[in-house]
Amino acid sequence: TAVTGVAAATGTSVVTTYAETLSNLKQVSVSDGWYTFASVQDESYVLDVNGSGKNNNLRLYKKNDSENQKFYIESIGNNEYKIKTGASNGNLVLNAVNGNNTAGDNVNQYSYDGSIKDEKWKIYQDASGNYVFVSSTGDKVLDLTGAKSTAGTNVWTWDYYGASTQEWKLNKVEKSPISYL
Repeated sequence: TAVTGVAAATGTSVVTTYAETLSNLKQVSVSDGWYTFASVQDESYVLDVNGSGKNNNLRLYKKNDSENQKFYIESIGNNEYKIKTGASNGNLVLNAVNGNNTAGDNVNQYSYDGSIKDEKWKIYQDASGNYVFVSSTGDKVLDLTGAKSTAGTNVWTWDYYGASTQEWKLNKVEKSPISYL
């Protein structure tokens, strides 16, 4: 996969080729618990839910330790996980909108009913120990829109090509006492 961009310092066109595929990754287990997901591209930015209601969007945001930046990873069997959001006090989960395994599907928080794949995730790790989250709808991964790390960058699903915008550091955190999980 080739990704084309413009080098900021020189203004010249840059093409980076990534040869990574999901087959280069190892599927792993993660202990149930609360985590933040720091972007490997810039660890001062983490996944964040923009609000507490159903359909609120997943985005990248500067780390501030709010509940909107905490996620409860819970095994549901068959090497799949549901990822509950702190923004909803664990009542909603990460959802690959439309659930049709299409690159560019948005990711938000939605009600969990357990019967559809777009609410379930598989977890992989690369050789450096970074995590990759694959939607159970197929082979698309959590990815930053436009391959950038700035506050408010949208999160969607995309084909895995090994970019740092598709890899995450998990940091175990405590959830506030209001949690009923």
